[in-house]
Amino acid sequence: GNMSNAPVYVKGKTKSLKMTVLRAASSAAIYLLVVLNISISLLHKFASSYPIITELEPGVGKCFHFSIPDNDDMHMVFVAFPSVDASSLSEESLDLTEDWYVNEISEMTRHESTKFMKEILLTPDVRRLVPRQESKFHVRIIKPYGTPFTKHEVLTFYEPLTLKNIVSEAREDYVNKFEGKKWDPSLGGYKTCFENNERHIVLVIYDYVLISEYEAKLSRRHIVKKEHLTPLENSFEKSIIAAKQILDEMKYIEKRENRMKVTADNTNSRIKHFSYFSIIVLIGVTWLQITYLKSYFKKKKVL
Repeated sequence: GNMSNAPVYVKGKTKSLKMTVLRAASSAAIYLLVVLNISISLLHKFASSYPIITELEPGVGKCFHFSIPDNDDMHMVFVAFPSVDASSLSEESLDLTEDWYVNEISEMTRHESTKFMKEILLTPDVRRLVPRQESKFHVRIIKPYGTPFTKHEVLTFYEPLTLKNIVSEAREDYVNKFEGKKWDPSLGGYKTCFENNERHIVLVIYDYVLISEYEAKLSRRHIVKKEHLTPLENSFEKSIIAAKQILDEMKYIEKRENRMKVTADNTNSRIKHFSYFSIIVLIGVTWLQITYLKSYFKKKKVL
């Protein structure tokens, strides 16, 4: 009797074990999907909050393409800085000013910030540092396809420029100029062009905000609150914040390294020219000494 019941017991136990494994695997898969979804959303949130930084050589132009979907609009903010050689600020003060503006623009374009799209107010320390300095650095917002549109601005060094509702302004400008003609959104194709007419390198920091993204976050704000997050989501958010801080520090170190390289190259070039000049002076002095000694010994009738 015991032998006949043994296979049934083993079979039932094996079936129960398979079901437990399947449940654990499905739970792990759901858990992994939730974690990936949270991490991707948080990464997108923090990665999109850092402004764009680019440098332009003297006499160089550069364009960046961007897309504004139909029935959408965009705000943009720019600030330009001269190179260390052309600035009235010291290298350390210029770095501090650049870092301050990067943080302020990041807050200005972050949807959850209390400073969102508000005018950047200079602190007393920054106000003492920053001079008002006219530039020959041009910014153009161009709509190359469909209905043409160009907005042209000349930046002032250290002074942020905010352009709001670019599409609305382009549409209004077109309607005022060409009454009765239909506005063509051109599938959202726009580009930002920079032109550096200075005799030195110019660094420009800029960022943009799509209106649809801001409105979508506003509509979700009352649904998901911070207190609704689970401990796991909180730990992920802290990890992403730490990762963002590390990325910011790496970008800052990279920028400082590039600046130090430029300074080192300039110093090496000056040392090289000074060495050539010293050799020429040394040869000239030697020739003068030899010539003088020859004439002296000839007068003394030694030679």
